[in-house]
Amino acid sequence: MIQLPMSKKDLQIIQFDPDDFYITAIDLILTQLGLGLKGSAYDLETSKRLIDRITKKELLPNVAIIEAHMGKSEFDGEKIAQKLKELIPKIKIIGLSTYETKDWADIQAIKSLKNQEESIVKALEEITGETFEISNMSDPSE
Repeated sequence: MIQLPMSKKDLQIIQFDPDDFYITAIDLILTQLGLGLKGSAYDLETSKRLIDRITKKELLPNVAIIEAHMGKSEFDGEKIAQKLKELIPKIKIIGLSTYETKDWADIQAIKSLKNQEESIVKALEEITGETFEISNMSDPSE
């Protein structure tokens, strides 16, 4: 288990993914876990801006969810992960992709419904120590 030794309020999670669907879906999953995204990028240009904020210490994430292909090649994510590790050596990287990410990510999450053991939900549960359920939120009618 790669669980981070901190409370929920200390977790800063960012995401790099060209697909708005995955950014929205992960934000919803994080909300169910009592968390949220602190920043996201959808292409190489917005990735550079997000990394610039980290370089300037405006944002200090401890988890990054990164798609391998950010617009140029399947190696984009690996380059982003390397840059983040240079800036924040203890950052945990979740490689979320249909491409292989085991060489550069701490945890691989596959964009597929076929392997639930390598899903983004399992990766986030491992990182946060939280359990995702259909709804972790209380029923407002109660």
